[in-house]
Parts: sequence; C-alpha cells; structure tokens
Amino acid sequence: MKTDLYTTGGSTGDLRSIINRSLKLTESRYISAAFAYSSIYGVYHLHDVVQQRNILGVSLISDIRDCITHPQALQFGLDKGWSVRVVNRPQGTFHPKILIGSLGQQNGIPIDARAIIVGSGNLSKGGLLSNVECGLTLRKQTEFAAAPKIFSRLWGFGTDLTANMLADYAVRFRDRNANRSSIDLVALGVSDESKLVNVGVMRQSPAAQPSMKSSVAKAAWAGLQSFTGDYTFQLEFPRDAGDVLRRIVTATGQTPKVTVKCDDGIDRPMKYAYYPHNGMFRLNIPNDVPGIPAARINRNGIALIEGTGDANSPMHIRVSADQNFVRETAGKSFLLGTWGKTPTRLYGWY
Repeated sequence: MKTDLYTTGGSTGDLRSIINRSLKLTESRYISAAFAYSSIYGVYHLHDVVQQRNILGVSLISDIRDCITHPQALQFGLDKGWSVRVVNRPQGTFHPKILIGSLGQQNGIPIDARAIIVGSGNLSKGGLLSNVECGLTLRKQTEFAAAPKIFSRLWGFGTDLTANMLADYAVRFRDRNANRSSIDLVALGVSDESKLVNVGVMRQSPAAQPSMKSSVAKAAWAGLQSFTGDYTFQLEFPRDAGDVLRRIVTATGQTPKVTVKCDDGIDRPMKYAYYPHNGMFRLNIPNDVPGIPAARINRNGIALIEGTGDANSPMHIRVSADQNFVRETAGKSFLLGTWGKTPTRLYGWY
C-alpha cells in the first residue's frame, strides 16, 4: 500500500491534480465522493477528471443544510447521470471530505476500492485549486476492505435527490444568500471566487457559471449607463435579469402597469413591457423616483428591483450611485456567478 500526506496551496500542487493522479495510478473506473460542500466549479472539474480517466460512474453526497452547496452543482450531477444524495441534518452539518476510486460500484457504494483521498478540501474552487489544505492519499493494488463500509455509512445519511427537493433547496439557497453580505459569501465558501472585485474588473471579465438559476431569483439589477425616454426614465433589464422581473409581474396579474414601492415610501404605478425575442424587460420609471434625477445627469449607479411578496406593491426599487450599495449589489452577483454584461453596462440577479 502507498500512503502519502499532502498539502496544497502555493507551489505544493492542488487537490484536483492529486485526485487525477490517484485515479490514474490505480486504474479506478468509479468515483464515490462525500463532500460537505460542492460548487459549480467543483463538479465541472470533477467531470473533467471523469472524462480524462474514463470513469464509468459517480456517486456524490453533499450537505444542503447550510445553503453553501450550489443548486446548479447538484443539477449538473443529475444531468450527467451521477447518483446524487443530499443531507439536511438538523443536528449538525454533514462535513466529510473523502473521495474513493474503485473498480466497481453498486447503489452508490464502491466495490473493490483502490484509492482513497481524505482531507480538508471541499469540492469547490478553493478546495480543489487555491486554498491551503492538507490530507492523506492511500493507494493499493488490492481492495481496501473497509472502504465500502465507511462510504455506506456516509451514504446512509443522505436522501436521493429529486427534482422537487432540488427546487425547494434552490429557493432556500436564494433566500439565505440574499441575506448574506458579499464578505460572508467569500468567508463561508459559498462563492467560487476568493475575493471581491470592483465593478471595473467585472466589465473586463466573463461572467462565471451561475450557482443558481435565474428562474428562482427574486431580485434583479441593471446599470444606469444607458437608458431612453424624457417623460419617464426607460430602463431595460437584459436577459436573465429581465426574466426575473417578468416572472414577478406575471404572478401579480398587474398589466400594463405594476405598482412599485420606492425608497421614499411611495407606491408608484410604472408601465412595463417584456420582449420575448431578446428577453428584455423595460420599466418606465417616473422622473420623481429617488435617484432618477441624478441618474439622468451622471449616467452611473444601478437600479435594484426586488420582489416583495406584497400583492398590492409586488416590487421595490432602489436607484443609487452610492459606492457601497453598488459594490455590495454587483459584488453579490459576481460572487454567486449571477451576472452578465452588454456592451454598455452590467446586470445581474439573485
């Protein structure tokens, strides 16, 4: 048996390479993995390993109690035909980090295990690539007899993930992380990004893969660099941001105007239109809405619209160029991967 202690970070390598090498040396054909938290980056790169090593099957189990595992990471696993289980224990977080390579697999459990990697890293960008982590790899040419029993215990904590369970979790993930600060999204490892960036950097960088679908979001924002209209401030919310607002107003039945609560406490009717051919949602914002006069002059800042759940005024709007507000709103979308850009401005949702 070959046993190695490893550390990652800096010049010491990364967990992604360690996993790949261990599976290659043992000629493993199946992966059984239990990670506290799984991100979209993590499952994408696990899938890369699956393709490189000709892996025949994957079983993955992760925690969803803490709303850190990305809903879209779980969806990706289901889409690829993996066996996926989730754990939501009221007693505490499901917190293992172990991956087993084997020659067979039955009902998610490894058979004839040849490689075991156990350590501190999650199935995330930080855990696989950038964090300082430590762990242990074990490899042998004969079976690890205890591996099926160990993984079976972990697998038993979970429940097979269904479409309904995933939909419910996506809403919980949305609500929990909408209330977390951008600093917390980094510190807790919700984000695959390791630090906040300024809006200028976002304009130069491609949007990340989203951690959740726009179809469950309840907030959308857009930059104020371009708009039309003199009588009203006509602002367009592109693509996913537009679809979020379309869903909110469609659910109210209010047409062709929707009642929007503004920062001054006044409810104002605002005309809207949705263009299905390009996914654009246009909102005609009255000129007396707080923040609009400054937006017309300066052409900067953002408009954030959030669903309120109130049938009478189902949306709330804030228009501001305040740096802290812009940084927090845009930064949250950046960290969750829920943003995009047009040639003139940024937009996002969460």
